[in-house]
Amino acid sequence: MKSYPHCKGNELRSAGASAYRTIGKKHGIDVNSVPAKAAAGNYHINNVNAYDSRLKGWMFRFRGVATKCLDNYLGWHRLLDRDSKNASGRAIVASLLAA
Repeated sequence: MKSYPHCKGNELRSAGASAYRTIGKKHGIDVNSVPAKAAAGNYHINNVNAYDSRLKGWMFRFRGVATKCLDNYLGWHRLLDRDSKNASGRAIVASLLAA
């Protein structure tokens, strides 16, 4: 079984599909269900679905990425998504240099 050390201490929130509980148990990840209509702060399932939609829309232009580069693409998207209001070239360069 493959180990996922970066998942230790993390928690997976889902809409309740049993497949997530099975995967979580197999890999030692805590899984909690959040009903679709229930609000739980940042864990509201609609926030997750909205982020997933934005990520998929952004990734579509690349027609798939190599798994070994996925972390870089996710970081790039996170930067653009987080700073979408300040996504000018200068703001992005300043953010990268500050990191």
